[in-house]
Order: sequence, then structure tokens, then C-alpha cells
Amino acid sequence: MKIGIPVDFCFRSPSPEHTAEAGLRLAQALGDVPWVLALQGELGAGKTAFVRGVAAGLGVDSAAVASPTFVLAHEYRGTEKALVHLDAYRIEDSSELELAGFDDYLDGRWIVAVEWSEKVADLLPDDHLSLAFSRAPGHPQTRTIVARARSNAGAATLRAWREALKTSGVAIQGESSLAG
Repeated sequence: MKIGIPVDFCFRSPSPEHTAEAGLRLAQALGDVPWVLALQGELGAGKTAFVRGVAAGLGVDSAAVASPTFVLAHEYRGTEKALVHLDAYRIEDSSELELAGFDDYLDGRWIVAVEWSEKVADLLPDDHLSLAFSRAPGHPQTRTIVARARSNAGAATLRAWREALKTSGVAIQGESSLAG
């Protein structure tokens, strides 16, 4: 493991449109790797807006992207890669997602975005990207997004994403390094 690789950072998105743009920039940074994006945050925190941006970055019509709360999963075929958008909000136990075929989405053909991922943490691969969304106090449209990686490959992806965000004018608030 390399020392000094940035593996987490935080930034603020001033609007749902900027949150979607951040998702699009992440999709562009993902490359050919079939990532699992573990999304956390309360209702209305911006998770679905972010996934719309990821979808757009994968060549999917972002207007077609809706929260899968009542159906568990939506599959989208993009021009770049396929996306599955899962929502674990109504899951009582992670075995429900497992029985629904979650492992099938880990075959390397999909970008997997899991909302409420903390409810199914035991099913997530070790090498996933974690994205936590929260509302900024006093700013109803602003979201704080914290991105974390757990590996060198994830750190490299986040580094590319961070640079893409900086290039588009997003101020990165903090970052730390992988130690050890």
C-alpha cells in the first residue's frame, strides 16, 4: 500500500444541478473498472441527483433515472457502461438484496450505485467507493459530499475525480491520505 495517496475528500455542491455534474465527472473518472458506489445520506440529501449525473456520464438519458425506492433496482444501459441503481431503504436484512441477485451485478459489467448502502454493508465488496451526502445547515440547496476510497485503485479514481472537480471550479474542502 502506498503512503500519501489521497483517499478521501469533501466538497460542497450548491445545487441539485451541481450535484448531478459531480456525478457525471465521477462517471468519467471511473474508467473501465466496474465500481460499486456506496451512497449514504438522509432522504433528500442528493443521492438520486448524483446518480442521474453518473448515468449521464455513462451515456444514459439522465431524465430516465428515478429513485428505485419501491422497486429495489433500476437497470440502465448506457453507451459507455451499464448502470444499476439500487435502493436498500426498505430492506430489512441484507439477505433480501442477496436473494434479489445483488451478486449478479458484481460480474464486471455494471457500475453499481447503492443508496442506503449502510443497510447492506456486509454485501459490499471491499474495494468500493463510499459517498456520504448531507444537507449544509442554513443552505437548503447545498449538499456536502464526502468521498472515501479503501484501496489504491479507489484512491486513484478519487484523485482523478478530485482533479476533474477542481478543473470545473469546485473547491475541495479537505482531504486525507492513506497511511500505513
